[in-house]
Amino acid sequence: MKTLTKITLNAVFLLFAAHLNAAIFVESSSKEVEPLTAEECASYLGKWVHKDSDVIILVESVKPDGKTVVKVFGMDGVTVKKATASRYLGAILMLTIETAKGDKPYQQFSLMMDGKELAGTCMDIAAKTNREVTFKLKEDTRVSTR
Repeated sequence: MKTLTKITLNAVFLLFAAHLNAAIFVESSSKEVEPLTAEECASYLGKWVHKDSDVIILVESVKPDGKTVVKVFGMDGVTVKKATASRYLGAILMLTIETAKGDKPYQQFSLMMDGKELAGTCMDIAAKTNREVTFKLKEDTRVSTR
C-alpha cells in the first residue's frame, strides 16, 4: 500500500532545492528496498576527488545491502564512522558518509551520483551549516571488482 509521506527539506534535498524553505511530499512504499545490483555497486568504486580542495574519497567496496568501505584523505584527523550506498527515491544512486574528528561527529556528506560525479551537500555538524560539494571520479584509480 502506497502512502504519501511528508518530508521536510534537509541536507539531501538542498541539492535540488537550494533556495526553497518548504516541505514537499514524496511517494513512498511499504515494500522492502531491493538490493543494489553488481553494476550499481561497481559504479561507486574508485577515487573521487573534490573539485575545489585536496579532499579525496576512496570507495573500496560496496555490498548489495549498501554496506560500504570508504576512506577519506586530505582532512587531518578525520575518520569515517559510517558509509552507506543506496538508491535515493528508489532510483538515484546515493552515497552517505558520516565522519568524526576524535570522538566527536564532524561532517556528513550526502552525495548523489550523476555518471562520474558525486554531488550534494556536506553538513558541518558542530557549526550546523551546509555547503554544496562535488567530487569527480578519477578514472585511472577505479578499484577493480575482481
